[in-house]
Amino acid sequence: MTYADFITLMMIFFIVLYTFTPGVEKNKFEAIIGAFQGKRGVLDYDSVFSDEMLDVEMQRAKNWEQFYQYIKEQDLDDQVDVEMTPTGVRIILGESVTFDTYSAVLKPAAPPILRRIIQTIEGYEAEEIREVEIQGHTDDRPIRPAPGRLYQSNWELGAARATSVLEFLVDNSSIAAVNFKASTYSEYRPRATNDTPEGRSDNRRVELNVRYYVPQQAQSIPDSLPQEESNQADEE
Repeated sequence: MTYADFITLMMIFFIVLYTFTPGVEKNKFEAIIGAFQGKRGVLDYDSVFSDEMLDVEMQRAKNWEQFYQYIKEQDLDDQVDVEMTPTGVRIILGESVTFDTYSAVLKPAAPPILRRIIQTIEGYEAEEIREVEIQGHTDDRPIRPAPGRLYQSNWELGAARATSVLEFLVDNSSIAAVNFKASTYSEYRPRATNDTPEGRSDNRRVELNVRYYVPQQAQSIPDSLPQEESNQADEE
């Protein structure tokens, strides 16, 4: 579910709630709906959307809206996407802002984006971080051996790119290293067709899956994951 889809669903929820709830003041209802329309964001309605009124999902969306607005201001929304998930948020970074072809060295455009992601994670206290998984994805074109080419397969390239992003996040954040994990799906989880240059470009990406403890999980998952368990955890 994308950020826009989530906001649309929340607007529908409030409309239905208003329909079946007597005694709701019209001006407050209109202010709530106004937060989902036009150019004004949810953050412009702090007097209506107090933390006490927001459920966990709304607080999460409100927090990540700031990152989403930063991406739009930097004209990066064609290369960086934000999607809400049942347990957190997924940030998708396109290859053009992260790595050169066949490389796992971060491009200069990547650190400012990653630092903003760190700020957004660290500045949010409504939920506790369970894990941050960084996934490296490639297109389906095979890597052919060549002199000086460091990676010999898409598996190696995807894993190396995920690890590069992970190391930057660990080195530049206060989040415990035990909460991070790197993985790769190589070419096997495409977002688009590999039959066109545009589709292959969409598939060459790094995904950051920020997962929080949710109420249903809190009773069965320890406060911090042991290293061997964190390496096995995988939620889609």
